Amino acid sequence: MATAPLTIDVEIWSDVVCPWCYIGKRRFERALDQLGDDIEVRFSFRPYQLDPTASPVLRSMSTHMSSTVSRK
Repeated sequence: MATAPLTIDVEIWSDVVCPWCYIGKRRFERALDQLGDDIEVRFSFRPYQLDPTASPVLRSMSTHMSSTVSRK
């Protein structure tokens, strides 16, 4: 007699321009690939803006960091 697989719901909140969010997404996908058929994972991606004050104009990383990091 087959049993129903365990179901896990996962919500992932991430910023599409964040490199760490992308790395986490790829690692999550690799982990899902390693699961057997005993676990069903339902997931949804949710938007999250890490820096709501970010300029829509593309700037170099050094220009961005010098304008956002306070110097003492």
